[in-house]
Amino acid sequence: WLSVISVASAISNVITYSYWSKAIEKRGAAFVLVIGGVGLAFNPVIIVYMKSLIGVVISSLAFGLTFPAFQLGLFECLLQTVPEKNKTINIAFYSTMLNISGFISPMFGVWLYKMTTIHFAMNFASVFRFSAALLFFMNSCRSMFNRRSNRISLGE
Repeated sequence: WLSVISVASAISNVITYSYWSKAIEKRGAAFVLVIGGVGLAFNPVIIVYMKSLIGVVISSLAFGLTFPAFQLGLFECLLQTVPEKNKTINIAFYSTMLNISGFISPMFGVWLYKMTTIHFAMNFASVFRFSAALLFFMNSCRSMFNRRSNRISLGE
């Protein structure tokens, strides 16, 4: 079942990368990033409360739909905001921090699960992810407001 779950997530990942890439071109990276973040926020809660393995496979398909949105949106936002001067070192730092968090987060999750319950740990992960998505949304609204006020002050 673990293999089926992994393959289901991977298949939906591969299928949706091009869709999210087009969505970034059409709607912007910040919008896609928020959608991906919200999708990722629901995944731990759905997984832990699912009563059947088929349900877990279906939720993994849904997770596979939103993960590329988050990943592509985050990277595109990085490319849009990083200064040209030190772009390479900033991207290397981003990749390093992403790998470190990918290493530490599961260990923290297992520690939290052992200290509490699986339900608490997964709910915590969902709340943490949703908070991050909310911060991304607030940042994109702030950026949009700043761009709009700059256009107004320039008389455009």
